[in-house]
Amino acid sequence: MNCELTGNKAGKGDTSTAPPGRDGIGGAICAIGDNSIDNCTIAGNMARGQGAGIYKANLSNSIVFFNQSESLGQSLDAQVVGGIAVYYDVQGWIPSISDPILQNSNVDPEFADILGPDGIPGTLDDNSRLTQGSPAIDSANGTRLFADLIHYGLLEFLNVDLDDRIRVVDDPNVPNASFGPPLDRGAYEFWPFICTGDLNVDGQVDDADFAVFVAAYNLLDCTALSMPAGCPADFNHDSVVEDADFVIFVGAYNELICP
Repeated sequence: MNCELTGNKAGKGDTSTAPPGRDGIGGAICAIGDNSIDNCTIAGNMARGQGAGIYKANLSNSIVFFNQSESLGQSLDAQVVGGIAVYYDVQGWIPSISDPILQNSNVDPEFADILGPDGIPGTLDDNSRLTQGSPAIDSANGTRLFADLIHYGLLEFLNVDLDDRIRVVDDPNVPNASFGPPLDRGAYEFWPFICTGDLNVDGQVDDADFAVFVAAYNLLDCTALSMPAGCPADFNHDSVVEDADFVIFVGAYNELICP
């Protein structure tokens, strides 16, 4: 869940000495047994044979794009082979009569910059976050959010993304094509309003956000059981919601409207 796999290679023998994607299958994932890949982004991987993205794994709410096979190019078989897929976006997918039910698509997810400035997949400057208007926004199955035992040691819905930000954020600028809560496909949730202090994500920093901030301020510690996942009121990222965060919030409150 919530994974990003880029720049991996399935080669023949020692891939450190073989040309990229020289042999093999499953550039990012080669699964054995019953595996489920949920809310993941798998892009820019290489293999000689099939499944440069995924080989034999079940897939949901995920994006598999721009994976390269030496023998198959960027075709469907170069992206995914085997497994059961629902609510995913896969390059080369051929629509069928079942697609309105499974909600699978083959549309470019419009990443910010999948290769980054250096043009090399799998390096630190890659950016597979979604951009405004991406078809992956608000188009996943929100009922498939699984229990999360990682954040703060309690059972909760998986409501943060790979950036540790709130997972379900509705973008009012695109039609809601999701099933259940307006969840995005892939590892990162798109925020239509990137604005410090806009804690309820409505494009303004106002009294409603102040109420959310006060509740977090009273809890103080980001690891408190009732603190919202990702501790969004911790603006300076020091793991506590305190006076320093209040100063930042007041500055945003005075601006009122998000840029």
